[in-house]
Amino acid sequence: MTQHRTLPQPQRHGPHGPDGKHTVLILQGLGTPFLKRLADKLVKQGHHVIRVNFCGGDWVFGDPFGPLEHIDFRGRANALAGFYQDLIATRAITDIILFGDCRPIHVPARQAARDAGIDVYVLEEGYIRPGWITLEHFGTNANSALPRTADRIQALAAQAPPRPDPPHLPPPMRPRVIMDLTYKLFNILGFPFFPHYRTHRPYLAATEMTGWLKRLSREPFFAGRRKRLLHSYEAASDYYLVPLQLNADIQIRRHSRYGGVPDFIEDVMGSFCKHGRPDTRLLFKNHPLDNGVINYRRLIREKARALDLDGRVDFVDGGDLNRLLDGALGVVLVNSTSGLTAMSQGVPVKALGQAIYDLPGLADQNPLSKFWQAPTPPDKGVFETFRHVVETYTQIQGCLFTAKGIDIGTDKALEVVTGHRPRVRRSVGNAAVLQSEEEKAEST
Repeated sequence: MTQHRTLPQPQRHGPHGPDGKHTVLILQGLGTPFLKRLADKLVKQGHHVIRVNFCGGDWVFGDPFGPLEHIDFRGRANALAGFYQDLIATRAITDIILFGDCRPIHVPARQAARDAGIDVYVLEEGYIRPGWITLEHFGTNANSALPRTADRIQALAAQAPPRPDPPHLPPPMRPRVIMDLTYKLFNILGFPFFPHYRTHRPYLAATEMTGWLKRLSREPFFAGRRKRLLHSYEAASDYYLVPLQLNADIQIRRHSRYGGVPDFIEDVMGSFCKHGRPDTRLLFKNHPLDNGVINYRRLIREKARALDLDGRVDFVDGGDLNRLLDGALGVVLVNSTSGLTAMSQGVPVKALGQAIYDLPGLADQNPLSKFWQAPTPPDKGVFETFRHVVETYTQIQGCLFTAKGIDIGTDKALEVVTGHRPRVRRSVGNAAVLQSEEEKAEST
């Protein structure tokens, strides 16, 4: 892994270089070749791309032996602010692309970009799944520039083009798991070259890989029980569904009052014990990408016993979310995108964290104690308008983990970065506005 030096370049000329081209700085992504393919397409159009690697996983998925310029950052976290400021100034950076706005290595990059007046495009997994990827200006989820009032959402919807046909891209579970494990493996192997790197996740890569092995080894012992349990719930209509997020999900740690998934589970079960109707049940559904470090089955079983909820609370590791939603009285979650899936089926949703859809007419606005008694379903018209706005201004069609999905997604992302696809942008005072590439250039 060769250390590449940055060389002084002319200062920026407006939002782009003097020739109208972009100089794009690509930071950390997921374990997927998505950002590499996007970089290739940017270069093919004549833009310049610089890729920063922070760990072995970044290095291997960034195609280090290809034609792209790479910088291996091997310093400590407290050096990042100066590193970004210097890079933006000396290399005339016009845009930054990254995955995950709240990752510690990305927070100083966003601040440096604000100070320099350049754009940041933040990728996340789709708010709507499958077949969509989130790509927003400066922030996603609780940091999204999406408006939070019905009249402003309606105004955006009025400007939006007709909704495109929904993409046909199935969930990429197998390739995703393989890519994720590959990324973690190279983080371990690359540690001598990136000794100061610390992941944003609460576990070391080796701990996560060990957890995966434990989870997979337990699967055969629970397969029969899982099948029977799913069959019983899919034929019922007396339960509330609780889709668990990943304990490493930064959306829980930064955009909710919970320190992790166990705290959320305890809160939900305690409330259900006090306020839930005795003729209803609670079903916790594990996240398909849970690393197995926390044994949720045991945790929930022991908590149910302590609260005298035996027979009314279950945990399932697997199952089809849409089929489980069919009979659900309601869905309780932190801020998972499963909330939008539930709303699309007319199922009441209670969000206990900051979520883009936690709005009147969409998510239930009453306390959780009242939700157990009388959950309020989403308004169909409000939801359709909101989904249209979300798809138009925050999403791109594609997938991060399959060849077809990456090809579609990188084409759409290229349109966003080069100003040919609308986004909601933040102006002075954090007001959400639509701004075209031409307007952006004139305002600089």
